[in-house]
Amino acid sequence: MKKTVVVVITFALIAGCVALAVGCGGSDNTAQAKADAQAADKLRATVEQNFQKYMSELQSAESDPEKGAAIMMNVDKDVAKLQKEVDNAIAAYKKVVAAGVADYKKYAELQIEVGQAIKEILTTTKDFLNQMMTLATSGGSEDEMTQLSEEYAKQMEDLSAQAEKAEKEAEALKKSKNL
Repeated sequence: MKKTVVVVITFALIAGCVALAVGCGGSDNTAQAKADAQAADKLRATVEQNFQKYMSELQSAESDPEKGAAIMMNVDKDVAKLQKEVDNAIAAYKKVVAAGVADYKKYAELQIEVGQAIKEILTTTKDFLNQMMTLATSGGSEDEMTQLSEEYAKQMEDLSAQAEKAEKEAEALKKSKNL
């Protein structure tokens, strides 16, 4: 009987140690997910800053033909550079998803949606600018340019709303869960 009690106590201690080890593993994942999310957020902040700067330059170029011409000459290169930055941020958020911590995973998935919307905005903007340049150099009509501008504005509205929705959800989750 004494032997049975010792065996039961031993198994209970082993089970307790296993439970503790599993619990510690979970917190390690949380700590890693948090660190990865913070690193991804820094990349995303850089993306957002560079994206806003580029979009502001595009707007200011409307009133400055020389600046507009310079931007048009580099649009493909500039957009590719920005998209690479977005890809890096998305890859960082995918690392957070892979950690498997539920709240951080959801947060990262929402940030990936934001990044994908930004990439679509950049592609749409690049395509629009290239199409406008083609129309301008090939003698396109004012009506064609107006129609193209209206289509672009609608696409931008939709993509911006998509990005804003995901961003608001991500920020609300981050705040409510103290991520």
